[in-house]
Amino acid sequence: MHVSKPIDLALLGREMAAAGVATGGLVLHGTDPADPNEQDVLQADPTGAAVELPPAAVPVVDAHVAPARFVDYVRTEQFDAKIATTDAQAAELWRATLPTQTAYLFTAQVVGVDRGNGAALRFEAKYTVKRLNAGVVQVGSPVVVCDQRDAAAAAWSVNPSMAGNDVILRVTGAAGRTIDWIFAADAALYAPSGLGA
Repeated sequence: MHVSKPIDLALLGREMAAAGVATGGLVLHGTDPADPNEQDVLQADPTGAAVELPPAAVPVVDAHVAPARFVDYVRTEQFDAKIATTDAQAAELWRATLPTQTAYLFTAQVVGVDRGNGAALRFEAKYTVKRLNAGVVQVGSPVVVCDQRDAAAAAWSVNPSMAGNDVILRVTGAAGRTIDWIFAADAALYAPSGLGA
């Protein structure tokens, strides 16, 4: 039986049993890479060959609604960036525009190292931000996991902020010092209405 919709074989098997339709093991066949929902639902006969479903299975397949897959709503992403600062002014290390109707769960790490004296800072925090139809909003307060720094890096800072639809990470070094900064983040993107194409 040809279908043009997602099929959850385990659930469909339970639905067949509840409807009193006897089938062999259910299989999907002929998925079209251009449209993975175009496929054939078949059953395995006693020899293991794929054969058509019995006519009584047609209304059960027609009524079948596969649950949403996790990957249709959530994906993981990684971000990274690098800059150097030479003064005590805030500099943009990283920026991203969030899609509408999404929430991001970030675990972000920043490392800064002074090229001249080797003073270093390591900062790690967890952030949750969301964007409905308007701009980006931070959810709650960041959870700082790690803030390690040499005494010479005591005045350096790492500052996340939001502007319009963007999440921004700025860093501030020290006047007259060249500081190399790197940023790396793992993020989970959640879209309650689906990620779309």
